[in-house]
Amino acid sequence: ANEDRWFSPDNPTGLRGTYSNLQYGIYRIPIMIEMGYVGLDGNPDYLTQFVGEIEGVDESESYGTAVVNMSCVDNAIGLLQYKLSNTVTKNVRPSSYIATLLEAAGVTVYSLDRAMTEIPYAWVDDENVYDECRKIAASEGGMFYHSKGGTPQFRRLTSLLERSDSKVSQATLNQGNARAY
Repeated sequence: ANEDRWFSPDNPTGLRGTYSNLQYGIYRIPIMIEMGYVGLDGNPDYLTQFVGEIEGVDESESYGTAVVNMSCVDNAIGLLQYKLSNTVTKNVRPSSYIATLLEAAGVTVYSLDRAMTEIPYAWVDDENVYDECRKIAASEGGMFYHSKGGTPQFRRLTSLLERSDSKVSQATLNQGNARAY
Protein backbone atom coordinates (compact mmCIF):
# COMPACT_ATOMS: atom_id res chain seq x y z
CA ALA A 1 0.00 0.00 0.00
CA ASN A 2 1.35 3.42 -0.97
CA GLU A 3 -1.33 5.71 0.52
CA ASP A 4 1.28 8.17 1.77
CA ARG A 5 2.85 8.23 -1.74
CA TRP A 6 6.29 7.46 -0.22
CA PHE A 7 7.29 5.43 -3.30
CA SER A 8 5.75 7.79 -5.88
CA PRO A 9 8.31 9.31 -8.26
CA ASP A 10 6.58 12.70 -8.22
CA ASN A 11 6.78 13.04 -4.41
CA PRO A 12 9.85 15.20 -3.63
CA THR A 13 9.68 14.29 0.08
CA GLY A 14 9.27 10.56 -0.62
CA LEU A 15 11.81 7.82 -1.14
CA ARG A 16 13.36 9.19 -4.34
CA GLY A 17 13.50 12.75 -2.99
CA THR A 18 14.97 11.65 0.33
CA TYR A 19 17.73 9.44 -1.05
CA SER A 20 19.67 11.17 -3.81
CA ASN A 21 21.29 7.88 -4.90
CA LEU A 22 17.86 6.76 -6.13
CA GLN A 23 17.63 9.40 -8.84
CA TYR A 24 17.91 6.66 -11.48
CA GLY A 25 15.45 4.28 -9.83
CA ILE A 26 15.61 1.55 -7.22
CA TYR A 27 16.86 -1.33 -9.38
CA ARG A 28 19.35 -3.47 -7.41
CA ILE A 29 18.85 -1.54 -4.17
CA PRO A 30 19.35 -3.93 -1.21
CA ILE A 31 16.20 -4.87 0.67
CA MET A 32 15.48 -6.76 3.89
CA ILE A 33 11.99 -7.81 4.92
CA GLU A 34 11.28 -8.50 8.57
CA MET A 35 8.21 -9.67 10.45
CA GLY A 36 7.64 -8.85 14.06
CA TYR A 37 5.75 -10.02 17.06
CA VAL A 38 5.41 -9.01 20.67
CA GLY A 39 7.05 -11.51 22.98
CA LEU A 40 5.67 -12.70 26.31
CA ASP A 41 7.82 -10.05 28.00
CA GLY A 42 5.95 -7.33 26.07
CA ASN A 43 8.95 -6.38 23.94
CA PRO A 44 8.87 -6.52 20.15
CA ASP A 45 11.00 -9.10 18.37
CA TYR A 46 11.78 -8.98 14.66
CA LEU A 47 12.64 -11.94 12.46
CA THR A 48 14.32 -11.51 9.09
CA GLN A 49 12.28 -13.19 6.37
CA PHE A 50 14.11 -12.12 3.22
CA VAL A 51 17.39 -10.48 2.17
CA GLY A 52 18.04 -9.54 -1.43
CA GLU A 53 17.71 -6.79 -4.01
CA ILE A 54 14.86 -4.98 -5.74
CA GLU A 55 14.61 -6.05 -9.36
CA GLY A 56 11.54 -4.22 -10.56
CA VAL A 57 8.77 -1.91 -9.42
CA ASP A 58 5.24 -1.61 -10.73
CA GLU A 59 3.35 1.45 -9.52
CA SER A 60 -0.39 1.75 -9.76
CA GLU A 61 -2.08 4.96 -8.67
CA SER A 62 -5.63 6.07 -9.16
CA TYR A 63 -7.99 8.28 -7.20
CA GLY A 64 -7.95 7.10 -3.59
CA THR A 65 -5.74 4.08 -4.24
CA ALA A 66 -1.99 3.72 -4.56
CA VAL A 67 -0.13 0.43 -4.71
CA VAL A 68 3.50 -0.43 -5.37
CA ASN A 69 4.48 -4.00 -6.23
CA MET A 70 8.17 -4.79 -5.98
CA SER A 71 9.71 -7.88 -7.48
CA CYS A 72 12.81 -8.88 -5.57
CA VAL A 73 15.54 -11.47 -5.94
CA ASP A 74 17.39 -13.07 -3.05
CA ASN A 75 21.15 -12.96 -2.62
CA ALA A 76 21.55 -15.83 -5.10
CA ILE A 77 21.47 -13.26 -7.91
CA GLY A 78 25.18 -12.54 -7.48
CA LEU A 79 26.09 -16.21 -7.84
CA LEU A 80 23.76 -16.58 -10.82
CA GLN A 81 25.62 -13.81 -12.59
CA TYR A 82 29.15 -14.98 -11.66
CA LYS A 83 30.71 -17.30 -14.25
CA LEU A 84 33.69 -19.43 -13.25
CA SER A 85 36.15 -21.83 -14.84
CA ASN A 86 38.71 -23.91 -12.97
CA THR A 87 40.84 -27.02 -13.24
CA VAL A 88 39.78 -30.58 -12.45
CA THR A 89 39.73 -31.52 -8.77
CA LYS A 90 39.85 -35.20 -7.77
CA ASN A 91 38.12 -36.93 -4.87
CA VAL A 92 36.55 -33.89 -3.23
CA ARG A 93 33.61 -33.73 -0.85
CA PRO A 94 30.67 -31.73 -2.23
CA SER A 95 30.75 -29.39 0.78
CA SER A 96 34.44 -28.61 0.22
CA TYR A 97 33.92 -27.99 -3.48
CA ILE A 98 30.92 -25.74 -2.81
CA ALA A 99 33.13 -23.74 -0.41
CA THR A 100 35.78 -23.46 -3.13
CA LEU A 101 33.25 -22.13 -5.64
CA LEU A 102 31.72 -19.68 -3.16
CA GLU A 103 35.11 -18.30 -2.16
CA ALA A 104 36.13 -17.93 -5.83
CA ALA A 105 32.95 -15.85 -6.29
CA GLY A 106 33.89 -13.65 -3.32
CA VAL A 107 31.45 -15.13 -0.80
CA THR A 108 33.08 -15.44 2.62
CA VAL A 109 30.09 -16.19 4.86
CA TYR A 110 28.21 -19.46 4.34
CA SER A 111 26.89 -22.46 6.26
CA LEU A 112 27.70 -25.89 4.86
CA ASP A 113 27.00 -29.33 6.28
CA ARG A 114 29.91 -31.73 5.90
CA ALA A 115 29.14 -33.97 2.94
CA MET A 116 29.24 -37.75 3.35
CA THR A 117 30.46 -38.73 -0.11
CA GLU A 118 33.23 -37.73 -2.51
CA ILE A 119 33.01 -36.62 -6.12
CA PRO A 120 35.66 -38.43 -8.20
CA TYR A 121 36.16 -35.46 -10.59
CA ALA A 122 34.79 -31.92 -10.30
CA TRP A 123 35.32 -28.82 -12.45
CA VAL A 124 33.44 -25.88 -13.90
CA ASP A 125 33.86 -24.44 -17.37
CA ASP A 126 32.31 -20.97 -17.68
CA GLU A 127 29.35 -21.99 -15.51
CA ASN A 128 27.37 -19.83 -13.09
CA VAL A 129 28.29 -20.63 -9.51
CA TYR A 130 24.74 -20.89 -8.17
CA ASP A 131 23.64 -23.61 -10.61
CA GLU A 132 26.87 -25.54 -10.05
CA CYS A 133 26.45 -25.42 -6.26
CA ARG A 134 22.89 -26.75 -6.64
CA LYS A 135 24.05 -29.60 -8.89
CA ILE A 136 26.88 -30.52 -6.53
CA ALA A 137 24.49 -30.52 -3.56
CA ALA A 138 22.07 -32.73 -5.51
CA SER A 139 24.88 -35.22 -6.16
CA GLU A 140 24.91 -35.76 -2.38
CA GLY A 141 21.11 -35.90 -2.19
CA GLY A 142 21.19 -32.53 -0.45
CA MET A 143 20.18 -29.01 -1.30
CA PHE A 144 21.85 -25.65 -1.82
CA TYR A 145 19.91 -22.45 -1.19
CA HIS A 146 20.10 -19.03 0.45
CA SER A 147 18.58 -18.74 3.91
CA LYS A 148 16.00 -16.10 4.62
CA GLY A 149 18.86 -14.13 6.18
CA GLY A 150 20.74 -14.21 2.86
CA THR A 151 23.46 -16.74 3.73
CA PRO A 152 24.32 -19.54 1.26
CA GLN A 153 23.51 -22.95 2.77
CA PHE A 154 24.31 -26.56 1.90
CA ARG A 155 22.23 -29.16 3.73
CA ARG A 156 22.91 -32.84 3.19
CA LEU A 157 20.13 -35.37 2.78
CA THR A 158 20.15 -36.40 6.45
CA SER A 159 20.07 -32.86 7.85
CA LEU A 160 16.37 -32.99 8.74
CA LEU A 161 17.08 -35.99 10.97
CA GLU A 162 20.24 -34.57 12.52
CA ARG A 163 19.76 -30.84 13.11
CA SER A 164 18.65 -29.86 16.60
CA ASP A 165 16.01 -27.42 15.33
CA SER A 166 14.34 -30.34 13.54
CA LYS A 167 14.12 -32.45 16.68
CA VAL A 168 13.01 -29.87 19.24
CA SER A 169 9.86 -27.76 19.29
CA GLN A 170 10.73 -24.18 18.32
CA ALA A 171 7.56 -22.57 19.65
CA THR A 172 4.25 -23.58 21.15
CA LEU A 173 1.30 -21.44 20.18
CA ASN A 174 -2.07 -21.67 21.87
CA GLN A 175 -4.99 -19.39 22.70
CA GLY A 176 -3.16 -18.12 25.78
CA ASN A 177 -0.06 -16.80 24.04
CA ALA A 178 -1.19 -15.93 20.49
CA ARG A 179 -3.13 -12.77 19.68
CA ALA A 180 -4.33 -11.12 16.51
CA TYR A 181 -3.87 -7.36 16.13
